[in-house]
Amino acid sequence: MVNAQQKDDTLVLTIEAPVIDASNAVAVRQALEESINKPGGKVAVDLHQVTLIDSAGVGVLLAVSKYNQERIALTNATPYVHSVLKLLRLQKMFNMADL
Repeated sequence: MVNAQQKDDTLVLTIEAPVIDASNAVAVRQALEESINKPGGKVAVDLHQVTLIDSAGVGVLLAVSKYNQERIALTNATPYVHSVLKLLRLQKMFNMADL
């Protein structure tokens, strides 16, 4: 569900699911939190495989960034995911970058 790789001082967490919705939101959140809650430097959540996200998926991103906002960046968001975050005016809340 989430693949973790260390790149220099950044832990890259690639969500390996085409959809983040109510059917898998709990599992994605748990997998992300397990990796993010380890001590360390920056964290990049790579969204390049996520083609669809609903409110449950957005809730996952909000939840994992709530206490770690300064450490977490969302990267490689697909156009759909980026448009959802922009529509909800959340793109400014997240540090968004491309790797």
